[in-house]
Amino acid sequence: MPSHCGLVVIASLVLASDSTLPWFVRRFSSRNKEATRVDELRRQGVGDVEIRRGDKEVVWEALRRGGFLPLDHLSPKARKVLRENAPRNRTDYVSEKGCRRITEVIIDEPPAAYERFKGTTGWIPLFHRDRKWEMEKEMARLKQLQEDEERRKEDKKRNVRTFVRNTPLIELRHASRETGRTILGKCEFLNPGGSVKDRAAVWMLRDAEEKGLLVRGQPGNSGDWRLCTVIEATAGNTGIGLALAANSMGYRCIIVIPDTQTEEKKAAIRQAGAKLIEVPAVPYRNPNNYVRVCSRMVENLRQQGHHVFFGQQFDNTANKKAHVFSTGPEIWEQTGGAVDSFCCAMGTGGTLSGVAEYLKSKNESIHIGLTDPKGAMLYRWFSEGRLAASGSSITEGIGQARVTGNMVGLKPDSVHEVDDSEALSCLWNLLNEEGLSLGLSSGINVAGAMRMARMRPAGSVIVTILCDTAQRYERKMFDEEYLISQGLPPRPVPVQNIEESDLSSALKEAFASDVEVKTALAEYEKAVPEELMNGRPLP
Repeated sequence: MPSHCGLVVIASLVLASDSTLPWFVRRFSSRNKEATRVDELRRQGVGDVEIRRGDKEVVWEALRRGGFLPLDHLSPKARKVLRENAPRNRTDYVSEKGCRRITEVIIDEPPAAYERFKGTTGWIPLFHRDRKWEMEKEMARLKQLQEDEERRKEDKKRNVRTFVRNTPLIELRHASRETGRTILGKCEFLNPGGSVKDRAAVWMLRDAEEKGLLVRGQPGNSGDWRLCTVIEATAGNTGIGLALAANSMGYRCIIVIPDTQTEEKKAAIRQAGAKLIEVPAVPYRNPNNYVRVCSRMVENLRQQGHHVFFGQQFDNTANKKAHVFSTGPEIWEQTGGAVDSFCCAMGTGGTLSGVAEYLKSKNESIHIGLTDPKGAMLYRWFSEGRLAASGSSITEGIGQARVTGNMVGLKPDSVHEVDDSEALSCLWNLLNEEGLSLGLSSGINVAGAMRMARMRPAGSVIVTILCDTAQRYERKMFDEEYLISQGLPPRPVPVQNIEESDLSSALKEAFASDVEVKTALAEYEKAVPEELMNGRPLP
């Protein structure tokens, strides 16, 4: 297109009356008529891009994001970038108030990234520094549009890994009422795999990739799948999280689990696509403990030439980092920094150690508590300095008989030992009064939080972890005979508002009589076309 055509466009804008000028020209031209003279435009040279008085290189980013080109922040190098990237068939400009020579930007169509703003602006706005308030308002609006667009694009890319975060933090009303303190539960059961262990699973795989221990495969390529296998020894929940995360990242997964774990957990691991290997449940000191068996199996596979990654959740500090960099910051942000205390049970130690490390870095006075079930050894390790246990527990996945790598450096301010009866009582209250159907470890955590709350000053905010749901332990928690055999209280049946006799009578009368059923079916056959009655589609 000849350069004089562009000049005609500019001249027509400049010479028009204020009432017909586009808003972005009219806003400035009445105060700067000298700068908008045609001879000035001619002297500038149509087709060129001239931005004066610059000091920062922001043009390319502005073009890319569809944002601003502040006139006071463009260097010569930035002008060159703009010149090379700005289209030239259409001219839009705005003059800079108070400048001796007109400052203009010659642009054809808005950049591709700016197309989404058409209909609201249609061009890249340029504002003078004297109208900073106006620029900031427009910039905030465009920034929000940009964020919305990026969020929509990100939604299309999301997979199971991206949702392992930002679980809700809710008040536990019964526990708070009983203690006179605010007790909050972090709903980790809402993670994709249904438990807090999803965080450790994702972080361990990401960490392994960064260290070159895993090479991501391609779905459908059996060779890549075979070469990249994640293997882990787990009591259940970590296995579910690892299986799902491994699927989304291009790996296969093998889980070694003690045979005493619930059938619900085993089924969930299989449904997630992992191969499940059950081994007899024996203490860690026994060479045939499931963790030790898994470790030797991994070494044997490596000697055979297989590319396998052993998660080692107990000693892999990526487990702890998951909570240093996600769970801890979320709790701090969700409470607005008002959290006074945090407590939970320990299995691998990653959750308590990671959250404690982050919260202590924000406020050294935050109280950290360990809650241990009966039969575990960490209660006496932290309270007496010796590994010893008494009693037993039906809980799974918590209660450790050794100090793991994730526990190194942890110094809880208090320790609490909770028996199963107390934990189940908390779970029944949560279920019957608040509609939360939670697993056994959550009961230990809530009971521990209540104990801690009674030790803390009035007005304290205590946070704990709601690990998983009761569906993982249905055959234990809701089997009345099993609970009684263990000396534990079964779930109290909620008292109904309607008498059983009234309910039975209403239900009986709700059923239609045989005569009414025959009459209704006959009328239906008359009303419905024969084609539908015989299962044939209508023409």
